[in-house]
Amino acid sequence: MNEDLINVIISPINNVCVIIVMAYVLSHRKYYWEIVEGKRNTKNEVLFTLTFGIFSLYGAIAGGIANVRVLGPMLAGLLGGPIIGVGAGLFSGGYRLYDLRYGAAEVTNSAVLITLLAGLAGGFVHRWKKGQLPGVCEAAVFAASFEIFHMILTLMMGQWSDGVIDIVKRFAIPMTVAHTVGAAIFVFVTKNVIHARRNQAEKDSAQRELQKSEERFATAFNFNPSPMSIRSIEDGRYITVNESFLRTFEYTREEIIGKTLRNLHILIDDYDEIVQLLRKGKSISNFETHIYTKTGKLQISLLFCELIDIGGKPHTLSVFIDIGEMKKLENEVLRLERLNLAGHMSTGIAHEIRNPLTTIRGFMQFLSAKKDLSHCKEYFDLTIQELDQINSIMSELILLARTKSVNFERTNLNALISALLPLIKTDEAAINKDVDVDLGDIPDLLMDKKEMMQLILNLAKNGIESMEDYGILKISTYVDKGEVVLSVQDRGKGMNAEMLKKIGTPFFSTKDTGTGLGLAICYSIAERHRAVIAIESSSKGTTFLVKFKISIESSEVIADNNVATRMMG
Repeated sequence: MNEDLINVIISPINNVCVIIVMAYVLSHRKYYWEIVEGKRNTKNEVLFTLTFGIFSLYGAIAGGIANVRVLGPMLAGLLGGPIIGVGAGLFSGGYRLYDLRYGAAEVTNSAVLITLLAGLAGGFVHRWKKGQLPGVCEAAVFAASFEIFHMILTLMMGQWSDGVIDIVKRFAIPMTVAHTVGAAIFVFVTKNVIHARRNQAEKDSAQRELQKSEERFATAFNFNPSPMSIRSIEDGRYITVNESFLRTFEYTREEIIGKTLRNLHILIDDYDEIVQLLRKGKSISNFETHIYTKTGKLQISLLFCELIDIGGKPHTLSVFIDIGEMKKLENEVLRLERLNLAGHMSTGIAHEIRNPLTTIRGFMQFLSAKKDLSHCKEYFDLTIQELDQINSIMSELILLARTKSVNFERTNLNALISALLPLIKTDEAAINKDVDVDLGDIPDLLMDKKEMMQLILNLAKNGIESMEDYGILKISTYVDKGEVVLSVQDRGKGMNAEMLKKIGTPFFSTKDTGTGLGLAICYSIAERHRAVIAIESSSKGTTFLVKFKISIESSEVIADNNVATRMMG
């Protein structure tokens, strides 16, 4: 194999390897991508021109029958535009003026000219493509076409002399192949790196968006005022819970994470059925459930559940909305409706019954006074006693009426309690029981004295009757959050949830001999005074809290009293 044939094979392979290395190195340089992506500045334009100028100079110095001197400015123009292309061509063009290895001056002149034209032609293609990188085939066709033009220009400038023709014959095919393959490889590598960069950028963007989404979810999850939790479907263990969940159910994070409902004794109604529905792809919305906290408190909540994927495994995202207060409000509205209905009915019934009762009582008294019926006097007296009891109940029924007229005047609760205290203590049910009074500094309130005394007596009597011997009833008054509070606390057995729902309903009583009207009357009186009755009950006893709003005038009285107290102190 002769030396020329070896050079024809080795020289293009050598240059192609150099091109691959250069393409790889440049693809990892910031200034290269700034030019390719159109983010130009003086610094990266200079570095870009220097890079391809040095590459072109390398091709000129290395020489050989497949030198890639023209490829440098050609690629510089394709990627950076005509100015950068011509600038890169000046390096090898200047060097070529003094390189006499190829003999004829015509060849040298054509080499210098074609080097500059390569950068200019590449730049025109760059402009034509509006700055977009040409395709691999487009780059190959452009490089091959330009090398053919290069050879024709060399022949024309050499006036088709034998020496120039020999040089062209020697160099035409290797250089055309080297430039065509080189341009195609460079563009191919660049395009692939661009594709990889775009994919990576999209992945990075997606990752950032995912991270932002996770951060937004974490913020919404952790600061949501409703209890939220995420649990594994497989074993039911808690993965995470928010702060509201910990506060509501009275656990610490360490006690919750990794535990199941059964470990924690958190009971959710129909939980297994909920899991089955979630596994079928169904959502759970507005599911009313009862849950017990760590200390045994009952929470009535609406449960919302969604199946979510975490790490390829199914989990439940649960949200609990406390409706305990709403349920209380619903019960209160229902109780007031029943109370008002009973009040309207009872007023009419009481008036209708009282008239014949008065007549019957009068006849019983008349018959009781007759001497010839003296042997029946005992029965007449018993009948009169029962009629008086019925009349008393009728009086209580009238008190239920919402429209009952009241006589409001400025009165102090403490004065009423002090006046009633002897009567409360001497009640038959108060034997062997104690009544403790703690009256705070409270303002006067607008109230009907008779009705308020009836309310105090009813609450005190209920409290006393609910206790065993040696129990203590505590009556206290104080100001709390802009309200005057009357508190009546007993040490009885307390009331269960079912009793608390019905309490205050007309004719409902926890006592065997009760009429069920005492507390109903208290609620009716409280409503007419724009007051609210709250109940706190446990196995240690029950507390009734009657809360009265303080008027602006009353607030000024409190302020004056406080100032006077500090001055005296």
